[in-house]
Parts: sequence; C-alpha cells; structure tokens
Amino acid sequence: MIGGIMPLFSIFTGIYGGMKAKKELPIGEQEFKWANVGITVVIIIVVSIISQMIIASLKG
Repeated sequence: MIGGIMPLFSIFTGIYGGMKAKKELPIGEQEFKWANVGITVVIIIVVSIISQMIIASLKG
C-alpha cells in the first residue's frame, strides 16, 4: 500500500515545489553560471569517492 502511495506523493511534492520556487526565487533574473555547476559536480564526486573509501575500509 505504501509502495503505491509514495511515488504519487513525490510527483505532487515535485510539482508543488516547482510552482512555489517559481513564485519565490529569482528565476531568469540572474545569469546561469556553468562554473558553479562544475565545482559542485567535482565536490560531489570527491565526497562520493572518500565515502566509498571509508566504507570499504570499515568493511575490512
């Protein structure tokens, strides 16, 4: 039962979040900066690699 409700709930949550963000955030008012995206992706990859190394070392 919960397995059928959760995907439906996440769809409505995403739609509501998008509508709320469009009203409150400065969408289209600022220039998009790809450099910030690149930095974020690099940080995510580094944190992921470090996390995997820590988990592997804890397993043995």
